[in-house]
Amino acid sequence: HQMFGPNNSEFLSWNIAFPDFEFVPSNQKRGIWDMYDKHPEHEEQFTRMMEALEGLGGFAMATDGPFAEYSRFIDIGGSRGHFLTKLLKLYNKGPQKTTGVLFDLPSVIAIAKEVFDPELKKESRITFSSGDFFKVNTIPEIKDHDCIYLRYILHDWGDNEAKLILKNLRFAIGCKRVSLLIGE
Repeated sequence: HQMFGPNNSEFLSWNIAFPDFEFVPSNQKRGIWDMYDKHPEHEEQFTRMMEALEGLGGFAMATDGPFAEYSRFIDIGGSRGHFLTKLLKLYNKGPQKTTGVLFDLPSVIAIAKEVFDPELKKESRITFSSGDFFKVNTIPEIKDHDCIYLRYILHDWGDNEAKLILKNLRFAIGCKRVSLLIGE
């Protein structure tokens, strides 16, 4: 954003490009996410686009990534769970069954519950968790040996917001022995 706007990480690029949504510091504004709150039909378009993007490399990332050693995945900001679905189907640990937690905003989780893979839901391998990664008390419970991952999340935010997301995750992790994977 510094290339195109004020030399200050307090402002989100979205707010600079779209002043109709008010030009205010990012700690008071959530950029494009505020627009989605006001126009859910655009969020639906965005979600379909992210699912299409998943098709360009999601399978390769799932098969080539270090996922085989984990029995539980926590997808932070995972939308409808397209990547989590791949992991749960690829890494099914026998009778113990690999499980996952899909964490996103309440409006996104409501849709995810409707469209998530019915077989995985029937097997009780998915837990849906509504919250906001800017509010540490809404992050799902983390257990030892979990694999927590963020895919295409941090690039949406300014430096201060990205740091807050990571600090909140660190606080939620506490003393647990987990892996945090970041894919941008």
